Amino acid sequence: MQASARDDSSPGADPSAEHEDSTTVTLVERCPRCTTIRMPGDRFCETCRWDFDDPDGGLSASGWSVHVEADRAYWERLGLTDVPFPDRFDATIVVLDREDLLVGRRSPERGIEPDFDLGPYEDPAVSRRHARFVRCEEGHYAIVDLDSANGTWLNDADHPIPAGIAVPLSDGDRIHVGAWLTLRVCRTDPSAT
Repeated sequence: MQASARDDSSPGADPSAEHEDSTTVTLVERCPRCTTIRMPGDRFCETCRWDFDDPDGGLSASGWSVHVEADRAYWERLGLTDVPFPDRFDATIVVLDREDLLVGRRSPERGIEPDFDLGPYEDPAVSRRHARFVRCEEGHYAIVDLDSANGTWLNDADHPIPAGIAVPLSDGDRIHVGAWLTLRVCRTDPSAT
């Protein structure tokens, strides 16, 4: 009786069994918050700034984070027919980790480098310098519209917030910018007030 040759393409075949010495397996670590691949040696996620070396991911830095989401209800309320709602959107979380964070879309040619860059989300109605998150003395944050082209809206208000005025934020507030982006403010540390 003749033995049949092993077919490595069969579903149960282990291709590494014959070449164990020549195969190197590299484990890829992903950010637990946004799933971006961590490059070897990186402490912070390139996308959402997750701190891989901090056990709680840096969330206690200020006690506040922002969830960036595509908001169909907001888009429908605006009735913008010339700006399509995205087919796919990966929501992310950004930690508010500074006293003052510029929100907008990056423009190297104009020298605009926002701390909170909304450009990768591809909402064309977000201004280059749209708004600022500013930390208040009481430990919470406020949002300031920077006279953006399409305004900054808070929750379900009928009008955008006035430009240049710091509007205090509470846990769960929804900041609407652009055509369909919503920045949901979350208190991540109960001691943050």
